[in-house]
Amino acid sequence: MSKQVSLMLLTCVILGTTAACPAQAQPGGRGRGGFGRGPVEPPGPPAPVPPEVAMPRPTAEEVTRMNAALKQFIKTSPEKPLLQKYQSILTVQVPRDNRCIRPAAGIRAFRHETL
Repeated sequence: MSKQVSLMLLTCVILGTTAACPAQAQPGGRGRGGFGRGPVEPPGPPAPVPPEVAMPRPTAEEVTRMNAALKQFIKTSPEKPLLQKYQSILTVQVPRDNRCIRPAAGIRAFRHETL
């Protein structure tokens, strides 16, 4: 490698690392967690879901009844050993809350309220 190419490569590496270092700043700065917008606010309450797209969610009692029916099926099935081996996969669980779909108040929230 020529001396000029080596020097250019070294310069690019130095400039690249100095440009990346401020991105490692504290949250609220230009780094992780804040992206220069200040402290991150917790998500708000879930937004209302239109009935046309709402997913049916089983109650805790319905989940209990489904699991009891599955256990009864496993007991009477000719594939009982196989189903017992993977019984943890075959149980129905209550759907957990998805926090990712909640709206969060942010820096742009006031813009929507002023329109």
